[in-house]
Amino acid sequence: MLSACITAGPSKCALAANQTSAAALEATLLSLADSYKASPVAAGTTVINSWFVRELYFVIIKYTSDVVTATSHIHNLLHHRNLTAVADYYKSLLAGLTPTEDDAVWGIKCSDTIPRSTELKGIMPDVDHMIGTSKIFGKYLASVAAPCAHWPWKARGAYPGSFEKGVKTKNPILFIGNTYDPATPFESAKRMAKLFGGVALEPQVFGVSFFFHLFFFSSPANLPYTLWLC
Repeated sequence: MLSACITAGPSKCALAANQTSAAALEATLLSLADSYKASPVAAGTTVINSWFVRELYFVIIKYTSDVVTATSHIHNLLHHRNLTAVADYYKSLLAGLTPTEDDAVWGIKCSDTIPRSTELKGIMPDVDHMIGTSKIFGKYLASVAAPCAHWPWKARGAYPGSFEKGVKTKNPILFIGNTYDPATPFESAKRMAKLFGGVALEPQVFGVSFFFHLFFFSSPANLPYTLWLC
């Protein structure tokens, strides 16, 4: 996505201004998130800090409906200007999502969550793995998973066995994972397909939902994709 931004240029992707490569842009975005961790800023009733910036990145890449507007707001963050408008944009993005302060969300997420531990040290190997997996989103994902570690209830019907040696199902499972998905990377879909003896379908599109992209193509057959037999 960052390479596409550089190719599109500043007129279509504001973040391409004064950037020479995707690697340079990635470094700029990481530095931006860290700068607001060290020096958070108030914009109206909103505090812009590292969490704010990383969550903004995450939602923008997960739901790629208006990248032109999104990159202009991040560009404003970079230059510390129009921050109230950035905060309003952030709120508008989250308004269409299930609020994380809703107890039902944590009840659903935490009842299925692995790992479980009554002490922080019990989940640190998993937290370190999440942080090491993604420089941009690792800390964000770890902060979401950590509160579930000592959740006292487990979901009914959850599979109690081991996944290490594979799981056989009555019928083969088709796993779908987009190439550019920040929430559920396609490598995970391939691993799951191999584990279950299934097939992984890789639409070469951005965002978290394959079906979202069907609205923008006359036929699913027009979607660029790769079929992996795992």
